[in-house]
Amino acid sequence: MTQANSSPNNAVLRQGPIVRVNANEIHIRDPHYYSTVYAGNHRSTDKYHDAVAAFSVPQASLATIHHKVHRLRRSILNPYFSKAAVTRLESAINERIERMCSRLEETMHYGQVVDLDAGFAALTADIVTTYFYGQNFDYLGNEGFKFQVRDAILGLIQFYHFTRFFPWIANTIKKLPIPIMRLIHPGAAYLVSSQEEIKDSIRASLDKGNKADAKSVIVQALEDPTIPPQERTLDRLGDEGTTIIFAGTETTARALSVGMFHILNNKTILKKLREELDTLPGVSSGVYSHVQLECLPYLVSCIFPFLLHPLVSFSFPWKNGRITVRHECNYGPNSVGRPERFKRVFGFPMAQQSDSPELQMTRP
Repeated sequence: MTQANSSPNNAVLRQGPIVRVNANEIHIRDPHYYSTVYAGNHRSTDKYHDAVAAFSVPQASLATIHHKVHRLRRSILNPYFSKAAVTRLESAINERIERMCSRLEETMHYGQVVDLDAGFAALTADIVTTYFYGQNFDYLGNEGFKFQVRDAILGLIQFYHFTRFFPWIANTIKKLPIPIMRLIHPGAAYLVSSQEEIKDSIRASLDKGNKADAKSVIVQALEDPTIPPQERTLDRLGDEGTTIIFAGTETTARALSVGMFHILNNKTILKKLREELDTLPGVSSGVYSHVQLECLPYLVSCIFPFLLHPLVSFSFPWKNGRITVRHECNYGPNSVGRPERFKRVFGFPMAQQSDSPELQMTRP
């Protein structure tokens, strides 16, 4: 326990910016220190095991603890998500957008209310699964844009706070037979069964030597001899695909739906956008390339804030804690980064400078 009984902000006011969260973690309330903790490739930092174990995708980049392994796994995916790679996917994206527009026209015709969150989630899920798995499940065609994978995503996100402290529960559920899992968590059961179906179809494509499916990220990675064999197993790439579907579906969909609401809710913004779009030359297909749209400054200024700043679309930004590997993190006179320099005080590991007012702790 810190000297402040409840709010971390009260602890900051009383003791300084360093607050101990639990026996193994400290929180530094200083935005200028962000680049020191999350230093990218400039310094080796590992992820905190207890924080990532709850994700139940141990072989994905998201849950990779060690810095060098995480860097390798990210380097495998980076080429597939470059601007050039996404540009090659433009026709598939446009096809899904047209599909969504036709569904919106349907709902308008029948006077139905549209759930923007669900609609954009179906759109992004269709695009992500097409690119990563090479299969289009046409979630946009479902009634109300509902699909069980999204329910699984939302359910597992809500379940994270519990599995963060008891990760073995999520791992146990995942190992259960599908019928039993369906009784406990229907969405998770559907997600796992979908993953198995996708793996079967990928195996069939590889066995037949069918290169038509080679557009999918997972098939390209499985056939790439430059990637270490242990990094291109079906199970590892299946974990990677799960996290990409999670991240690419709900986060992007939420940003798009919040942005769309504000544009439609503000008639001035809507009018300016339409006037700017009218400056583009007419095309027979009615579809403009992203290169043309990027040249419209007002359109770009309306979209980017929702895509780049999580606080605009979400209630809070969140990142996993980090553990420094070879270097100490110094905050003023305090060394806060190396576990071997910690000693135990009242059952808690404390930094050697335990007499520092920022790190003082008292018995509860």
